Amino acid sequence: MVFAFLISTISAYQGYHVQGGSLEVGVASTRAVVISSIQILLFNLLLTQLLLA
Repeated sequence: MVFAFLISTISAYQGYHVQGGSLEVGVASTRAVVISSIQILLFNLLLTQLLLA
């Protein structure tokens, strides 16, 4: 649930704030994937530390 929320909100935010043409859409989608991947790694670490503590 946490990871799905992260992916959907980050992608929606990047898509909503894109300006320009089709090239900028590609840049925004790449940015959304990179940010989502980093956030998933960080939240995975955080959740693991909380559940194992």
